[in-house]
Amino acid sequence: MTQTRNSPSVTDQHAPPAQLAVGIAITFVIGVLLACQSRVNGQLGAELHDGIVAATWSFGSGLVVLVIVAALVPGVRSGLRSVVGALHAGRGSSSSSSSSGTERDGGAAGTASPWALRPWQVLGGVCGAYLVVTQSATVGLVGVAVFTVAVVAGQAGSSLVVDRLGLGPGGGSR
Repeated sequence: MTQTRNSPSVTDQHAPPAQLAVGIAITFVIGVLLACQSRVNGQLGAELHDGIVAATWSFGSGLVVLVIVAALVPGVRSGLRSVVGALHAGRGSSSSSSSSGTERDGGAAGTASPWALRPWQVLGGVCGAYLVVTQSATVGLVGVAVFTVAVVAGQAGSSLVVDRLGLGPGGGSR
């Protein structure tokens, strides 16, 4: 399996138990906050009678916060420059080359940069926008619990496919 960024595969890394416990606790808190976000965006969508306007408000306010953070934190600005450079490196690679493991898991065949990104690899924001739009439009109708169960079911099913095809950062799994 070919690695990106000269790092071991995700499946080869073992976190110490304390670090693992902290990671699980933080993930749990994020889950709680996601339910709160669903409730707030769902209520906003219901009050405005428009899930897209509610999602636009949600993302717009988040964008303002991120712009302020980027302006104040040099490391964030540096990271953004790295992403832009990696996108340029990914676009410069040959798109007609064979489907090697390097291309599948993030690197670009034919480039020396381990940080080459394809444009599709930064579409997470589009997926997040879709999540917030559906959240804003449906939570008022189906409730937070049903929405969350449906999201988790979709994540679990698609995660199996992503892992099986080797599209994740750790490559394929069985």
